[in-house]
Amino acid sequence: MLGAMHSRNSVRNIVIISVLGSLLFAGGLGAFLFWYEGNEKDAAQTASDDLAAALVDNKPSKAPDGASDYVRPTRKYFGPIKSAKTVDVRQVDNYGDSSNTADDRSWWTSTIFMRTERGAALLLVTYADSFDPKDAKVEGVRELSPKKVAKKALTGAELRDAQAGFKSRDRKLASDLMLGDTFFQKAARKKRGGSDAPAEPVPAPPSDDEIEQRRAEGQKRLKCVQDAKGDVDKMAKC
Repeated sequence: MLGAMHSRNSVRNIVIISVLGSLLFAGGLGAFLFWYEGNEKDAAQTASDDLAAALVDNKPSKAPDGASDYVRPTRKYFGPIKSAKTVDVRQVDNYGDSSNTADDRSWWTSTIFMRTERGAALLLVTYADSFDPKDAKVEGVRELSPKKVAKKALTGAELRDAQAGFKSRDRKLASDLMLGDTFFQKAARKKRGGSDAPAEPVPAPPSDDEIEQRRAEGQKRLKCVQDAKGDVDKMAKC
């Protein structure tokens, strides 16, 4: 009888210890994942902020790891960058997109909102996978369509400016090949028959103030010609 009770107590203790161990492991794993992902997000935020500053200052040396070759080509494509800021940092994954679990992975991205000579624009920055949560190496930079920016990442005014800038550039998105200048990007451009240098920036559309000023000047010249009444000398002064 005593032996049976002792046996039941032993089993119960083992079950309790197992359950407690599982709870402690789950809690510890959750805390670790929270810490790990938090550090990854902070690293991506810092790298994105550094890239934004490097783009404005035109200093590749200020860019984060993997991004120095994007600074000058991006400025060449969009023209001088007046301001740039990180508006979104998030983790994305392709879990479930493939039947091959070996393809399952997640990565971090950030979105940078810029005001440039060619209008407002959005950059999508992709970071490479890393075992070190504090390592945020830039893997790619490309232009992001205003339609795909995360909700609430931009203010209403910023979104309208991004849409207007995108429209002024004929709604053509700048690819990673166009905004980077690594050896592989140069080789890819040559293979596709493109120039070794990124596309020359298209002049920005005139602002409303510039349009109004040009209209006023045109009206002034027209009145001058009309007042000349065919006098060639007077018309020449217009």
